[in-house]
Order: sequence, then C-alpha cells, then structure tokens
Amino acid sequence: MRRQLFFLLVGVLTISAPCFAATTNVVILATQGWQSTGVNVTQGTSYGVWQTQGLWTVDNRSFRKVDGAGYAPQDDAKIFQGCKIDSSWPYGLLIGRVGSNVFQIGRATSFTALQNGILELSIHDSANCLADNAGSLSVSVEDGLDAQGALKRFIDGMVGSLTPAEQNRLLKIVADISVCRGALPIAISPQCASVILGVISLIISPQPAE
Repeated sequence: MRRQLFFLLVGVLTISAPCFAATTNVVILATQGWQSTGVNVTQGTSYGVWQTQGLWTVDNRSFRKVDGAGYAPQDDAKIFQGCKIDSSWPYGLLIGRVGSNVFQIGRATSFTALQNGILELSIHDSANCLADNAGSLSVSVEDGLDAQGALKRFIDGMVGSLTPAEQNRLLKIVADISVCRGALPIAISPQCASVILGVISLIISPQPAE
C-alpha cells in the first residue's frame, strides 16, 4: 500500500531547500495567553513557523490533547464555543500575532509580516478560559523562510526515520496535492497542512503485509 501511494501521488514540483537563516526555538504553553518568541519581525519579510513536537488541550478534564492543527471539526463542535478568538478557527490551533494582526499557523506555515513587531504565539483559546488547559508545543521560527521551506522543515523532523530517498519522495508528494497548489507560493493554511499530513500518515504508518 505504501509503495502504491508513493508512486500514485508523486508530484511534478520539487520543493527546493531555502537559504539557511537563524532559527529560534521556543516552547508555547497552553496555560498562558500570548507568549513572545523573541523574534522581532520586519514588515514585508517572510517567516517560517513550524511545530517540532508536543501536544496540548483546551480542557484537560474532557478532551484529548492535539497538536498545532487543533481539534477536528467533530471534536471541536463538542467544546463550549464561547472562548474562541475567531469562531471559524478550531480550538487548540496554534496561532500567531504581530501587533494587532492575528493569524493561523497550525502545524507548519509561513507569513509575511504586515508590520514591524514581536511575533507572539498562543493556543487558540481566549485568555479567560485557560485554567483548564494543559500541555505545550515546541515551535521553531526562521527568518526569510517561505511556505515550502517551512513545510520541508516540518517534514524533515516528522519523518526523520525515513531514508533520504523516501523523504525526497514525500516532498514531491505534497506539491501535487491539488488543494494546496494555490497555497504553496504564499502560505500553507492549517486545512492544507492537515491534508498533507493525512497523506503522509498513510504512507509512513505501519501497513499490513500485502
């Protein structure tokens, strides 16, 4: 099955490795609101952000921990909706802020700064609803990294047990997923990242003998 998926989904675009730049690593707690990354962004510059490890929850009594993509729609709908910053975003989503500009990050994305300022990160849950939260995410931020580069960094960490050839094949796969084609040059939405990771999980998960 894995071999069939590899050959079926190999894309037509190879994601090129971006230039290396300074990477900042931070831990973002679910029990706190906006937390500074210490990264001072410059208007017009692109930055890559990706989760390296960790899980968190917006209700440690009733709901499981999730990663930076947040809760799936069927689970999100079961949670009290009065604590969202944006009603269209799922709880547990990793989100970012520079000044007054708040945006989605998810597991891996990039953004172009609309203004100068410090990049802050948070779990998607309003400040007065954090008491029952738990967990944390380790997150990396890199200056000058576009969406393709941010996703590549994420995949590199996620599939470190695969061979270089398998990793290269995965990088081609993500570029050929139709729902993401329009997003790749600009930014990868959490929804797009979820599709990519769903395909990857099918490929790298243990498969029964064929």
